[in-house]
Amino acid sequence: MKVKIKRLYDSAKLPQYPNEQAGAMDLFACINRPEKVYPGQVQLIGTGVVIEVPFGYGLVVTSRTGLYLKHKVSVVSTVVDNGNCHTELKVLVLNEGEDPFYVNPEAKIAQCHIVPLPDIEWVEA
Repeated sequence: MKVKIKRLYDSAKLPQYPNEQAGAMDLFACINRPEKVYPGQVQLIGTGVVIEVPFGYGLVVTSRTGLYLKHKVSVVSTVVDNGNCHTELKVLVLNEGEDPFYVNPEAKIAQCHIVPLPDIEWVEA
């Protein structure tokens, strides 16, 4: 599947699969300096890219397992559909640990994959 993507900054890294077997792509922080996320805090981190999600699909943003296991840092899961793809993709990073966490420039902060979003018609049983 070909998906249009635009870098907003030269330093922005495109999402990429970490290996050939991966089902999701890594998303990278596009920030100028480290961002400190305090325990219990949510910080919005830019990726520096705009992704044009095809009609009928959604971009699902989820946590990286290793980041949570090592630092108790997760992301607030997000679905971006084709109607909401005109601005920079940003990730809500949540620190559930006891210590401050630093998001560094170009750090892997989340993962994403594209899924079909079928039209749903509810039928009561």
